[in-house]
Amino acid sequence: MVEDDLVLGGILCEARIRADLSKKRAAQEAGVSRRHLSDAEKGKNISVAILRKLLLRYGIAITLDGKSTNASITPVDGRVGAALAKIDEQASEIRRTIASLEAAAGVATHELNDRASSLITSFANHLSGLSENDLCKVEQSLAELVSPGVRPRTTKRVARKSVA
Repeated sequence: MVEDDLVLGGILCEARIRADLSKKRAAQEAGVSRRHLSDAEKGKNISVAILRKLLLRYGIAITLDGKSTNASITPVDGRVGAALAKIDEQASEIRRTIASLEAAAGVATHELNDRASSLITSFANHLSGLSENDLCKVEQSLAELVSPGVRPRTTKRVARKSVA
């Protein structure tokens, strides 16, 4: 086991504890098994997909410098992390739907999946820089886009400025 793996495992464990989540609850919210979560926190070998789900759930961004194995790990606001995890889950569902439609039509999925991944990544990067108020607006817009006419359940209302 590499020392960096233990450090990352410790960061994941600390993020879960800070979020006041049990392993069972954290695994459910991230969409991974308890065993995968436990392995990740111990620095054991896990898939990139599992790591991505956990990082999104906890709102942790990892930036690789491209020239070496150095990485910077940045915690982001918990609501942003939860929103990113939700977007990632919806993106996976969209990819599956696209794949099934293309398979039925006999079209190659490679180009569309690459484009969808690129758009989702750009959107997720944009979300990480938003204020709480702007994040609420995005959340409402996404809910309206996905389920027109259904009012989204939000924990905080968007503040409106009154005109005097």
